[in-house]
Amino acid sequence: MAYCHCIVENCDTISSARNKAKNISFHRFPVNKERRQIWLDNLNLQPHVVDTHVVVCSLHFRSEDIFRKYIRPRYKYFLVPDAVPLKWADDPRNIPRKYEKVDPEYGTHEEIEINVKTEQISYENDAVVLFKPEIQPDTTRTFTFIEVPHATEEVSLENTHNAYNQQIVVKNEPMLIEINNTDEMQLNVDGNEVAPGTTQMLWELRKKNQVNMKMQKTILHLRKKVKCLQQQLRRRNKKLADLKAKMKKCKCKKNPEKNSPMSPQSAELSREESEDMVEVEELEELDDDAVWW
Repeated sequence: MAYCHCIVENCDTISSARNKAKNISFHRFPVNKERRQIWLDNLNLQPHVVDTHVVVCSLHFRSEDIFRKYIRPRYKYFLVPDAVPLKWADDPRNIPRKYEKVDPEYGTHEEIEINVKTEQISYENDAVVLFKPEIQPDTTRTFTFIEVPHATEEVSLENTHNAYNQQIVVKNEPMLIEINNTDEMQLNVDGNEVAPGTTQMLWELRKKNQVNMKMQKTILHLRKKVKCLQQQLRRRNKKLADLKAKMKKCKCKKNPEKNSPMSPQSAELSREESEDMVEVEELEELDDDAVWW
């Protein structure tokens, strides 16, 4: 896709979708030789660089010089017959225009010149102001400057249309950052040097952090171990309670006659009871050992 590029010096406006959304239009040079020469003089251009494809963007015209007209299928922008393009901020914007005025007394026509005043133009979104700024000194603030033998750097700031080149001189000055709470801690930012007291303090903090991390890991490990032992103890206590209940039930079913001969079923039952008693005694001993939990 071919793009239109504004022919004015230091203007980089092209016919992109972004500029189209800002209602920026492009206009060809007039066919009339006199008007074409006026355009060339105002824009400081040579005749040989202008052809039928050369255009000027609407940013170089006054708002009253441009009107919109609907031509199917969309609106288009046109220039009034006497529209004259303007240059950027270095242009005084005092281009004289001749108009005819009818004298009411004599009914004759006379030519007068109207000077268009310099107006401050700002564009949406770009926030570019095309006028020479007047810098007022600020007397409400006081600053203290220290001269240092470092080389100065020149920074050139240029706006979107290169209206003015402004130079700012920046000096590299060493700066000391001092902490009141620590007498030994003093940093020299310009030399990137650190005081010995600062290094010692950082080393001690790192060592303390390592010790704290090890202690936290040990505490987590011990907590997991305690949790497992408590779970084992609960299971043992539950099993012990079940055995005691079973033993009590067996005692209730015991034959009250002591001297009667024992049947095979009674002998087997007494043997089971003796085994249960031994197991209960062992569990009680374990319970006494783990009472500290």
